[in-house]
Amino acid sequence: MPGILICNLNPYSSEPFGTDDIPTVDEYADQVDKFKNCPENMTCLRKPEQIIRMMKSNAGYFQFIGPHNARRLTNTLEESILLCTVIIDDGITTLAEPCDEIVEITKTINENFLECLDISVPTEQSNFMLTGM
Repeated sequence: MPGILICNLNPYSSEPFGTDDIPTVDEYADQVDKFKNCPENMTCLRKPEQIIRMMKSNAGYFQFIGPHNARRLTNTLEESILLCTVIIDDGITTLAEPCDEIVEITKTINENFLECLDISVPTEQSNFMLTGM
């Protein structure tokens, strides 16, 4: 089944989520900064900058909150795609059809790209050439 994957590399809002149990991206970054800074009167393990960068990345935040909470914080499919039209070109005629009549769209979550939309064309529709979306 032919398809494409579109990923949102910034799917989390910096605004409070309305949940006390999940920190925002900014709150998480502040926690990481506190972790890397060590008061003079304490013996701390200095973390290499590479580890700190990884911890402050989207993937680090995803690992911190876990996949269940990531799903809770990302957009719904309806919020991610406000309007979708598929342009179909069979070599003779060009048509514009609503996406839900032509393609299947599913939302996936992963630690590298966080929120992704998997857009696939069912086999019975794949004899058309999609020229735009």
